[in-house]
Amino acid sequence: MRLRLAVLLLAGCSGGCSQPTAEQNAIAADIEARVVLPKGAGNLKCYERYYAFAGDADQKRLLNFNLPGKRVVFGSYVVGKKPGVHWVASIDDFPDLQDAGCDKLNVFYIEGDKTLPIEASCSFTFAGTIDNAVEPAVTC
Repeated sequence: MRLRLAVLLLAGCSGGCSQPTAEQNAIAADIEARVVLPKGAGNLKCYERYYAFAGDADQKRLLNFNLPGKRVVFGSYVVGKKPGVHWVASIDDFPDLQDAGCDKLNVFYIEGDKTLPIEASCSFTFAGTIDNAVEPAVTC
């Protein structure tokens, strides 16, 4: 197992979690019904699943383009002590894991688009690579 420098800057939901609205619950349910996890990722129930609506600046920063007129949601999944859905005010409130690889999964969702597959992808490592399988496999 590769040694990773993991710095968790967000403890629980201290930076901006609140009770999700009915709309947020519906969006999370749609994402989670359709998301495909990488090999070895286990079950969604093992993960703290953070979601935030992405404004234009977030879209430009993470996608390198904007989707005008579309509501975009980004998600970040980490194995943690508080599994479940957590809506935060901004993607800046997601757990910040450095050199995360498959310890942090990323999700991209366009509200209302039922044709685009939703795949959780592993994060970049310091080496600039993206793993395609979670090792060791996640169990909870």
